[in-house]
Amino acid sequence: MKFLNIKLVIIILLGGLVAVAQSPDITGLEYYFDTDPGFGNGVQVAVSPDSITSTTFNLDISTLDAGTHYAFIRAKDENGVWSFIYKMIIQKVETLPVTTLDDIVDLEYFFDTDPGYGNGTPIAVVAGNVTSTTFDIDISGLSKGFHKVYFRSKNENEIWSLIYVQNVLKVLEEPIQPSTDVVAMEYFFDTDPGFGSGTPVAITAGTATSTAFDIDISGLSTSFHKVYFRTKNENDIWSLNYIQNLVTVAEYPLAPSTDIVAMEYFFDTDPGFGNGTPVPVTADTVTNTAFDIDISGLEAGYHKVYFRTKNENEVWSLAYIQNLVKVSVEPLPESPDIVAMEYFIDADPGFGNGTDVPIIADSLIDETFNIDVSALSPHDHNLYVRVMDENNSWSLIVVDTFNLAEVELTAYLEGPYSGGNMSTTLNSYGDLPLSQPFNVAPWNYDGDESVPSIPNVNIVDWILMEARNAVDAGSATAGTIIFRQAAFILNDGSVVDLDGTSNLEFKVHVDSNNFVVIYHRNHLSIMSAEDLSHSGWKYSYDFTTGSGQAYNSGQKDLGGTWGMYAGNADGNGEVHQNDINNVWSGQAGENGYYSGDMDMNSEVNNQDKNDVWLPNVGQSSQIPE
Repeated sequence: MKFLNIKLVIIILLGGLVAVAQSPDITGLEYYFDTDPGFGNGVQVAVSPDSITSTTFNLDISTLDAGTHYAFIRAKDENGVWSFIYKMIIQKVETLPVTTLDDIVDLEYFFDTDPGYGNGTPIAVVAGNVTSTTFDIDISGLSKGFHKVYFRSKNENEIWSLIYVQNVLKVLEEPIQPSTDVVAMEYFFDTDPGFGSGTPVAITAGTATSTAFDIDISGLSTSFHKVYFRTKNENDIWSLNYIQNLVTVAEYPLAPSTDIVAMEYFFDTDPGFGNGTPVPVTADTVTNTAFDIDISGLEAGYHKVYFRTKNENEVWSLAYIQNLVKVSVEPLPESPDIVAMEYFIDADPGFGNGTDVPIIADSLIDETFNIDVSALSPHDHNLYVRVMDENNSWSLIVVDTFNLAEVELTAYLEGPYSGGNMSTTLNSYGDLPLSQPFNVAPWNYDGDESVPSIPNVNIVDWILMEARNAVDAGSATAGTIIFRQAAFILNDGSVVDLDGTSNLEFKVHVDSNNFVVIYHRNHLSIMSAEDLSHSGWKYSYDFTTGSGQAYNSGQKDLGGTWGMYAGNADGNGEVHQNDINNVWSGQAGENGYYSGDMDMNSEVNNQDKNDVWLPNVGQSSQIPE
């Protein structure tokens, strides 16, 4: 006999439930294949009566032909009511004779790119038709990040197996700084009264504090509020704030409840009080009942069902509403394979004459591809994409509007700034990376900007530009981001594209109310205080002409011109002791491209700490989050 073992948890659901009631016990369970033999005529499964049944049993498939079948399972309660049907697809296959397997004689692995059969890293194996072995893989040559490792074997007939793939992540471990004792805690509501001026919380000094305490809300108005918590360590350094939302409400005395004496429901349109479909209830102050709703008269589609009750004083309750959808189940036709995809911009060249997008034929495709915009002028453009199936039928066109606009930006970095220009030492020493450095926390930018070589001797460093679209600067939060791009900043403050000379281009639709953010790896980020001015398709903004050019005046006076505060070595938006403890101290004495090199002269030394970081301690980014 052939059996298929399954485990089911059965809960009987009868129509729509308006409230939770004690469910009747399940007393029967049966299954059948493909065609319904009628209630009670399926293959019976022994169950113990209970409102919820969890049971494991075998399906007898010995009489089924090889191929695909449907198994249907249903339960019956103590009232003789049958449940909805649970359906599952099963596949019965013929058992084939086992053939003698060839011995495995070789095993190898490789990372990311196939070097060719036999050219991977060999793994010692003992010849046999099944190989189980444990071994180390050498990741010393891998860069930090995500990789794929591939394994394959070869048999005695020189035939290689299919490849087995595993994802691997290589991370660099950094030493953990010793924690200092937490010696104070405080909280405040809505507005920060200043460090040490909040309501104190009694704690025991320790590196980790777990404490329960009451907060005094007696002075708060009835409304929504925010409560902030923070701690101070033994070095008098305060932590970041932990925030909780709370709402204070006024309490009112409860009136005595009256008995509920009637209940009714109706669909979509109110027929008037007392004219809905009645539901039998037992008079009580609280009614908990389960019942079926009759949807036989509804058309397939979306509907609303309304429930209400009436008390002994003839007063009807507000209606309780549930959405429901009635569907007619029809088999889906098999979709033909998609065999071609093309796109074109602005003007249709005719079917098959667009730019081809390589795809693998399938009934459903999910493709990411680049479009060539090099020949387009700054302006609004329309992108059209369509696919063709194996029957040579073209799909409807998917349209997306995009925009090419130049953006001319000027900003200064305090660290390398001196006498009207910024130093290009990192560039001249060959320390600048060829790929954008913002693909790590806290920026987590996944752009693929890179260059084969640094294209301009006047390049100071990489920056990350971000565009936000909002009604005003205060509303330009992270939720309004429309575009991000890594770029270069030159010694005169110009922000340029990857060719080292051209203005950046917005590759999204832009109009008015656009604010621009500039991030740097060890300077405090800034955002334009006003939306970008533009002439035609050229947008421009100069941060250097005044403190007020940055939102909330978040810049530093560099001596008649204005620039971004240096010293934010950990990139968290604050010039803080952690920049020294967590970054600078671990890099001190190093030469090269380091965040602890705050004056960007290719050396991490005391000058970075004393002359750059220390004067800026306490400054923070003013970008709305």
